[in-house]
Amino acid sequence: MKRVILYVRVSTDEQAKYGYSLGHQELILTKFCEIKGWEVVDIYKEDYSAKNFDRPEYKKLFKYSKAHKREVDYILVSKWDRFSRNQTDALQEIKKFSEMNIEVNAIEQWIDFSIPHNKMMLSIYLTIPEIDNDVRGINTKMGMRRSFKEGRWTGTAPIGFKNGRDHLNKPLLFLGEQQHLVLEAFELFSTGNYAAEELRRIMWKKGLKVSRTRFPELLKNVLYMGKVYVAEYKDEEAQIIQGLHEPIVSEELFNKVQKVFRTKMKGKKKHYDKLNEAMPLRSMLTCPRCSRIMTSSSSKGRNNYYNYYHCRPDCGERMPVEVAHNALYDYFDEIAVKPEIASLYLEVMGSIYKSEEERQRKGD
Repeated sequence: MKRVILYVRVSTDEQAKYGYSLGHQELILTKFCEIKGWEVVDIYKEDYSAKNFDRPEYKKLFKYSKAHKREVDYILVSKWDRFSRNQTDALQEIKKFSEMNIEVNAIEQWIDFSIPHNKMMLSIYLTIPEIDNDVRGINTKMGMRRSFKEGRWTGTAPIGFKNGRDHLNKPLLFLGEQQHLVLEAFELFSTGNYAAEELRRIMWKKGLKVSRTRFPELLKNVLYMGKVYVAEYKDEEAQIIQGLHEPIVSEELFNKVQKVFRTKMKGKKKHYDKLNEAMPLRSMLTCPRCSRIMTSSSSKGRNNYYNYYHCRPDCGERMPVEVAHNALYDYFDEIAVKPEIASLYLEVMGSIYKSEEERQRKGD
């Protein structure tokens, strides 16, 4: 008899929009196991996003599976998007379970892992929800940009403001309790008599609790003079839009503060990290011994310089750059997809995506 752990998951947004239910998933998974004659060892229920695996119940599931790997044969979900909406992370987690001789599978999108080519179908099933997330992200971003261009700030209100809605039930900033402290901070800094950190400490004692890094950002935020910054996007240049909210400081005072910043920055040198073409993976590699980020350096031999990626002296791990680069080239060769397989992959993925889109449209 196979021993199974059931994992059911739904995010709050999915439940509201698509009507996904933890109870329904549990029911069909339990029925599936009854038909198969498999024993359900445990059930883990999660109300959490699947963008990554930083989920409380999933962590418990993994910990239990690792401790009882000889007592578990399957981790079952109803569909692959219940397991993850991130293809790369999902494949890594599936591999971890596989190394424990535990198979992860979805009863409505079953994968026969004994057939190597079926792994391509797994990639498709995992890619579709990731694409769906990306599309939602783009739509959300575009919606925010439209609001910004209307002069509406849709994010969390910065200190001195509070979030609210206007008569059209659209988001709008309103003046908050600490508006007077924000105004005082601008007025004092505009005199040029204070360093940013010095003034921050003064204002902190008065009740304006802002961190060392965020205080200069506060004094440079155009929201305080009643405007909204719209970042550049594709062919659109960055722009500053007149906001619909009431300003805390005048435009004249805001510009005076920016002039003080520019004056204080004069004479300070800017340092830029240059890319070393001989050791381009510097700060990108993780030490296999202690898991810290590796750096690089050159060592002089009799006639030549030899380049190495290495860890800190107390660790001592190092490797010639040629070894690291060749390993990376081998990995690229290993994951490269043949053109004919890529073509089939896209064709199948398109077909499945259309059927999923149709299913969601009908509300199944």
